[in-house]
Amino acid sequence: MGRVIRLTSGADAFVQGLAAENIEITVNSFGGNDTIQLNRTDDLGGGNVINAGAGADAVINLKEFGNVIRLGGGNDTYLGRGFSSFASDPGDQVFAGAGNDLIAVETFQSIYRGEEGDDRFVSVGWQNTFIGGLGSDTISYAARDDDFTQGNTGVAVNLSQGFTQTGANRREFLFSIENAIGSGNDDTLIGNAQANRLVGAGGFDTLRGNGGADVFVFAKLSDCAVAADAFDLIEDFRRAQGDKIHLRGIDARTGVSGDQAFDFIGEAAFDNVKGQLRFETFADALLVQGDVNGDGRADFQFAVVGPAVLRAADFLL
Repeated sequence: MGRVIRLTSGADAFVQGLAAENIEITVNSFGGNDTIQLNRTDDLGGGNVINAGAGADAVINLKEFGNVIRLGGGNDTYLGRGFSSFASDPGDQVFAGAGNDLIAVETFQSIYRGEEGDDRFVSVGWQNTFIGGLGSDTISYAARDDDFTQGNTGVAVNLSQGFTQTGANRREFLFSIENAIGSGNDDTLIGNAQANRLVGAGGFDTLRGNGGADVFVFAKLSDCAVAADAFDLIEDFRRAQGDKIHLRGIDARTGVSGDQAFDFIGEAAFDNVKGQLRFETFADALLVQGDVNGDGRADFQFAVVGPAVLRAADFLL
């Protein structure tokens, strides 16, 4: 028979997993910034009900098996690990509630609801379902790089169709999510009719915004590396819709104190000055190149399809 645990209005800590707690529990929190750890790391555990309440709570769940977790108000953090043992096992249901929440999981087939706020879902990429709800919500596969089974393959995120292809015959489902972050491998990120923020991260990625005023983000040099026969590609840059290319995460001038912005020089050639950004026609696209060390050669590059020319106003520098 299960137990009911009542926390206080203070900053409480509860850890389930000792022999005496290896039963189904219900935890009710009454406010405060609480830390709740659920389940053992073996095949025992699951079937718990958590009501985290108000406050910036942290819930750590080590077993995916029919748990129902409500994070409540506040900017909460949920960490979910421990796959179901069998495909027929029940997954978890997590309700993030109000606040800007972080939900990071290595689970197999659970359902995660952001509800209110600007929520971030971080997934290794199996067969989970993510429902953003209100706010501007993000799905990220950056954690995939550190997983020993998933770390060598990219993902195909399609916000318009509502799924991510995470492997052969394996999909995660996405609803009401506006932004996507890829892995360190070659990814495809496709937006929807909303204003999307697409971050390819490492690898040679393909980004397509579709409708809305989209932002294509290159946060560091390694996100758009120079290679002889490969590059990141923005498939549909549409100035009339308000699309932008975000380069503010890249320091334009190495060795100079502070974070410097780029100088856009159009189609002119580099002239051995740090921080220059240019473009040239390349087949049916425009190839954007940046020089951060002043040697007159591109230190990063990516291709853009859509406009006949690029302007300084197309970039967030």
